[in-house]
Amino acid sequence: MVYYLKVNRENTYVIPNLRHWIDTALLDEDAIIYILCDNKDLERKIVEEIKIDNGRVFFLESAFSSKELDLILSEVTMGNWKRIGCAHLTTFLHARDNGYKKFWNIDADDTFFCLDELRLKEALEIVESYCTSNGIVMANLDMWRTISEYRGDPVRHWSFGVTYTDNAIDWLELMKNHRNDSGYHDIPKLNYNIDWYFTYLATYTETAIKTFYFDNLKFIHYYNNFFDYPYRGGFYQFHDNELELPIIRYCFGMESMGCMDIADDVIRLDIGIKDSEGMAALLNNCCETELFAKEIDQIQTTDVAVGKRLQRYMEQNDCEHIVFYGTGEHFMRNYPMLRVALKPEYICDGNPEKWGKEIVDGIYCISPDELLNLDNIIVIVSVESVTRSFEIVKELEKRGIHKIDHLDNLKRSLLGIE
Repeated sequence: MVYYLKVNRENTYVIPNLRHWIDTALLDEDAIIYILCDNKDLERKIVEEIKIDNGRVFFLESAFSSKELDLILSEVTMGNWKRIGCAHLTTFLHARDNGYKKFWNIDADDTFFCLDELRLKEALEIVESYCTSNGIVMANLDMWRTISEYRGDPVRHWSFGVTYTDNAIDWLELMKNHRNDSGYHDIPKLNYNIDWYFTYLATYTETAIKTFYFDNLKFIHYYNNFFDYPYRGGFYQFHDNELELPIIRYCFGMESMGCMDIADDVIRLDIGIKDSEGMAALLNNCCETELFAKEIDQIQTTDVAVGKRLQRYMEQNDCEHIVFYGTGEHFMRNYPMLRVALKPEYICDGNPEKWGKEIVDGIYCISPDELLNLDNIIVIVSVESVTRSFEIVKELEKRGIHKIDHLDNLKRSLLGIE
């Protein structure tokens, strides 16, 4: 089996989580392990602290220069999600080019199964066996599908995180064939990322892409800003056809939000996990990572925190000015939140009737031609329609503007939702 262990974060929990996944994979004597990492400092840290030297663990970088991947990602992702999507799709490209028939794609820096390595290996083998027996070519752990149904999302969300893949089909060809589907671009509340694209493929094509869970499994999805967005990560427990989020249920006292029925299309697997083994693994991992210590130390007031996130966002995108494109309902609905962090210097719109007119708080609308007179900007598309958003991106790129993101992505960055 081939294991792609994707890492990018530099938090205290990363090395223990990655070590747990590596030690599990190495129990398979035929395993080949690739640590997918685009951060050289983190790579050096991994080499120093884990000290792997057995000829079966290799480092791999995302294929950012691949024209084949760019063809797909340019149509189905936007902003920083394109870079994140490239890391996921690199696993498909690398597996295909090296003739690997099956592989695991795992976010190894922020996921932890509360099982020891032998039991986790058993669990992964059960997933592979079930998928092979039932003609399933891809399956992921239920990190979002049940939660998205509870939230009332337009479709049940499929996501990468802990994913098994069978290369029985040409995945990249499938992605290319469906990248311009109107059905994908018309899904409301789309986050413009590769997870949503696979949600579309799983929901609206005949590809056998499924979701699984293990009964009585305790699972941690680490997340740096839990109290800003508690569904984004935390502690999960699957039991008796229910997904329990104990922190929300017991600490916050929110019964209905902290315990929900598992979506009826999620596959239930069972290896007889006992409460005692889950708790033993959990406590061992918590002690090793000093869980929450760093996060508690970094608690700040909302305005200061958002300001720091804005500064980080602009540094990451190498820009000095933010220009919004689109003056309609989507922009106005989000403006009060944006104003906590910044007052937009410029707002652009394609409608000539709005040019030169005040939009809000003394901010006037400029034309697309006037964008060319501005230096070191990033354009934030503030239009809700996915189809129209991608049209605007293409129009801007024709004008030579390539630093582009979407308002929903900027909002997630300001709120600390990575």
